[in-house]
Amino acid sequence: MFISVLLLLIFSSGFGIATSDSSVHEILKTRKEEKDHASGKDSGAVRILAYNVHHCSGMDEEINYERITRVISELDADFVCLQELDSVTQRSVGVNQIEELANITEMHASFGGAINFQGGAYGVGILSGEEALQTANYPLPGNEARTFLVAEFSSFVVIPDL
Repeated sequence: MFISVLLLLIFSSGFGIATSDSSVHEILKTRKEEKDHASGKDSGAVRILAYNVHHCSGMDEEINYERITRVISELDADFVCLQELDSVTQRSVGVNQIEELANITEMHASFGGAINFQGGAYGVGILSGEEALQTANYPLPGNEARTFLVAEFSSFVVIPDL
């Protein structure tokens, strides 16, 4: 299955790059300052990671949540847009993968199912440092079942697609 990613960050003050005075910076300031002070990273940046987790299965075909979360933690993103997630499928032994990843990373989870699959769903998700105010999931046209997940936060919207 070919997967593409569309990331769109819309700031409440209009389109553009957030500045250190922006509301995005204020929302993430405390969390980022603690992490950034130790790492020397720019505390005004919002980091977004797009990651195709292939239902959390590696090249060895083993489902391994710790391996996935280790990558997420090492990259220290504020938002993680995930593709190819299982939600309570037979293949994932009934595990809601986005919730499992959220628990391990201590982030908030949003999921958008693209297809019904093996007793559950298969789709995309977003992990974030703050809880989404609301989410909406829209099917996309075409021969391959894909979805358009929108997660609204207090100052911006994050949109990955499958």
